[in-house]
Amino acid sequence: MKNLFRGLFAGVIMVCSFASAFGAGTPGTLKWTFIANTYTDVDSSPAIGADGTIYVGSGNGMFYAVNPDGTLKWSYQTGFEITSSPAVGDDGTIYVGSHDDNLYAFNPDGTVKWTYTTGGTIGSSPAVGSDGTIYFSSGDYKFYALNSDGTLKWSYRTPEYDIFVSSPAIGADGTIYVGSNDDNLYALNPDGTKRWSFTTEGSVASSPAIGSDGTIYVGSDDYRLYAINPNGTKKWSYKTEYFIMGSPAIGSDGTIYIGSWDNKLYAVSSAGSLKWSYPVAAIVSSPAVGSDGTIYVGSGSSDNSLYAINPNGELLWSYATESQIGSSPAIGSDGTLYFGSGVGLYGGALFAVNSASAGLASSSWPMFRRDARHTARITASAVPTLMVYASGTGTGVVTSAPSGIDCGATCTATFAKGTSVVLTARPNSGSTFSGWSGACSGTGSCTLTMNSDQSVGAAFDIAPQGTPKIAVSPSSVNVGTVKNGVPASKTLTIKNTGTGSLILGTLSLTGANASEFSASTTCGALAKNGTCTITVTLTAASFGAKSAILTIPSNAPAKPSYAVNLKGTCAPPKISVSPGSANFSTVSVGTTSKTKTITIKNGGTSDLVIDSIIQTGDSSFLITGNTCSTLTKGASCAVAMTFAPSTTGTLTGSLMISSNDPSKGIVTVLLKGKGK
Repeated sequence: MKNLFRGLFAGVIMVCSFASAFGAGTPGTLKWTFIANTYTDVDSSPAIGADGTIYVGSGNGMFYAVNPDGTLKWSYQTGFEITSSPAVGDDGTIYVGSHDDNLYAFNPDGTVKWTYTTGGTIGSSPAVGSDGTIYFSSGDYKFYALNSDGTLKWSYRTPEYDIFVSSPAIGADGTIYVGSNDDNLYALNPDGTKRWSFTTEGSVASSPAIGSDGTIYVGSDDYRLYAINPNGTKKWSYKTEYFIMGSPAIGSDGTIYIGSWDNKLYAVSSAGSLKWSYPVAAIVSSPAVGSDGTIYVGSGSSDNSLYAINPNGELLWSYATESQIGSSPAIGSDGTLYFGSGVGLYGGALFAVNSASAGLASSSWPMFRRDARHTARITASAVPTLMVYASGTGTGVVTSAPSGIDCGATCTATFAKGTSVVLTARPNSGSTFSGWSGACSGTGSCTLTMNSDQSVGAAFDIAPQGTPKIAVSPSSVNVGTVKNGVPASKTLTIKNTGTGSLILGTLSLTGANASEFSASTTCGALAKNGTCTITVTLTAASFGAKSAILTIPSNAPAKPSYAVNLKGTCAPPKISVSPGSANFSTVSVGTTSKTKTITIKNGGTSDLVIDSIIQTGDSSFLITGNTCSTLTKGASCAVAMTFAPSTTGTLTGSLMISSNDPSKGIVTVLLKGKGK
């Protein structure tokens, strides 16, 4: 440890390996740490070359190539910090932008192939087209397309000269999609002309992701995740509770995963409905989806952890660093997770953490910049592939016409472009077919036109034959606006929609404000169609938004653990004082003015506690009456004051009113009068 610290403060690049201490390969354990530098961040998201080399930039302007064992391969010092995530071309060339206004092209041996200088910082992550064209944006209000030799192909400006703030994505037909701070997502043709723009109600810093059917998914500062058709029309939108900065990732069943600054990771179906959300700290990182469906995402704020969450929205494990994770994780072919973190005890670092995933999910866009090389493009398949996967508690078989698909778990088949394929689902004995997901929906036959790679999920569940089945209504609970310290309750209805007896287990609460929520029930065994209630109570101990997760365990085999999101808001008191100043005009020395009344009112929700009312300044101003102590919502009180000057001239003072209003702890009323 002494040598480790000596190396740190000497500015030496270090690798700390913990495989032997924690057990190599155990999911959620550290494989190695590459200490990039001291006193700076590693917000760049790593790209992985064909030979397993990891490429990443750092806040000190250094660009690193790291071997798969965590040792340094080579490094290059640019002129300023690097937040751009690198991309690796088909020929192995590495492209990355720097805040020194340059896009760099490196040979695999670390030598500079060429640089292209723009008129502004480059925080955008480049995308690499199938023809070798490099696309990126710059702080000089331009979007650039460069030839593979580093010469300019074309550039594009928005009509109002706004900055392109997202990183681009390339569709199967070559269309380039990029977001701007003029609240638009732009679709540009490969020749640099505008195809269309889609207007949101906020800046589009989120980098778009593209579905297998060509749908473009992107987040906006207007709190929404958008699904946009390839022709630029809106398909649907889903509203979160705060900004969306990260890029969406798409699972193999078509589920879209997106993080928000509202401290949640969302799983949204391809139809635009919420599947689940998981509470984490504010998310800037973009999620990545592993081959086993596990979702990996980094968190910021005081949480500073990488989370592994299963496809049902339940936490598998988390790995804590010493600083926020702004870097989006990349998944190697062996399942290693690579991501950067900010300044901790050892400085900015690249982490390698073990996982149970065998590489990326087989979807159109499973991670930030789509693939491990960060090309950010979908390549049109000459012979599209159809993947079918089964889910649920039951079993069954999916077949296709024309033939090719015939399986009960996961299988793939290729079909000539333009082929119409009909899928049929047949449940096995004791199971029932619940419906399609991904590129199909409903419970009938699934018909697809194979113009691109597509994936379809088939859900088979155990048929209800003497089996309990839990239904919870509502699926989430908002207790509403409450007063500080005053309990407020809402109820949930539990129903047994199965045929066997339903028995609930012990209720539990988790999440950010679990200690302020409580849940109780008198539910016993429920027969078929039987109902009972659970009472959820919020007793807020502080002001602000509150959230928790209520877990309802039961003997229902299809859903042995049911999670209900709870929320509420403890609204603070709000003090108002009228008038804001009191002028007693001119009063003869030795006499007393008429009484003036200062009114204090609570316009908030929680009780307003008046801690003290103090007169300061000249002692000629006197408090002659005070009815103020604790004010309920809408209540008011009065402070009576007089002015009895002891000398001539203009005299001033103040009335200092102290309360528990968090936004106005002290309100000052100015006092003025003149003695004659």
